[in-house]
Amino acid sequence: MEKTNLLMKLRQTLLDHKQSGEEVTEPSGMSIFPYNVLYFWFCILFSLFLIPAILILRSSLDD
Repeated sequence: MEKTNLLMKLRQTLLDHKQSGEEVTEPSGMSIFPYNVLYFWFCILFSLFLIPAILILRSSLDD
């Protein structure tokens, strides 16, 4: 019962009930920083390339 109540409160918090229907509540920071998702993916891809590059460089310096 507690899980159901928690999920209902979470749903009410995340959704706005408007005349056009339900809309997801967007945090105010998303309008200030609209490129957060792009930065996140850039960091992930950069890390995926950086780690192997460091390992290859390190192994070539050890030889």
